[in-house]
Amino acid sequence: MASSRVEGALWLEPCGSVHMMGVRYPVEVAVVSGTGLVLAVRTLRPWVGFLPPRRGARAVVEAAAGQLSRWEVREGAVLTVGGD
Repeated sequence: MASSRVEGALWLEPCGSVHMMGVRYPVEVAVVSGTGLVLAVRTLRPWVGFLPPRRGARAVVEAAAGQLSRWEVREGAVLTVGGD
């Protein structure tokens, strides 16, 4: 059975835009530069959402709608990928 939500987050790189064609649930996305600077944060609706390419974008982080806000990810923040 197909999932009805995102668990955790996806870091898509290289990636500068995303679309919601075929996605059944809303997601929140952050557009990130090569240095990890968050350029934009948007919530995209199923089937109709689209995030056009953004100048300086290197990656897009996708999470369940509202999750990036809960994690206090906003424009101007710096994100890194790390592990334990």
